[in-house]
Amino acid sequence: MSEDALEGWHPAVPRWIAGILIAVIALASLAALVWPSLLFPAARGPPDVGAIRAQVDEPEAAGRIGSHAPNFEWNAPGGKLMRLSDLRGNVVMINFWATWRVPCRQELPALNRVAESSPDIVFLEIDLQEWR
Repeated sequence: MSEDALEGWHPAVPRWIAGILIAVIALASLAALVWPSLLFPAARGPPDVGAIRAQVDEPEAAGRIGSHAPNFEWNAPGGKLMRLSDLRGNVVMINFWATWRVPCRQELPALNRVAESSPDIVFLEIDLQEWR
């Protein structure tokens, strides 16, 4: 378009409507950041309960049959710091899972039944790659 044709032209959306749209987008963005903490109040409880804090290096530990499992520590309920090595001498079943994986969600009821019927086995369910 030539400059003469643009001289009397006005935007299709008045500025006050554009301002309202920008404000709504900004508020929606802010709500998206705050909303998860409102939906998941447990995330506001004791920080990082159950979260793996660190891997503990041990020379005899390896991820293979016949070796000690790689040691790690986590925050247990009640504020106690636990290590996998604290459970040596017990039968320990570690399950790494995620809610977004269908097979993990399908196997969880069966694992819960086994855990309830086997009090002599320690079950650790480690939830992977979840957003809090």
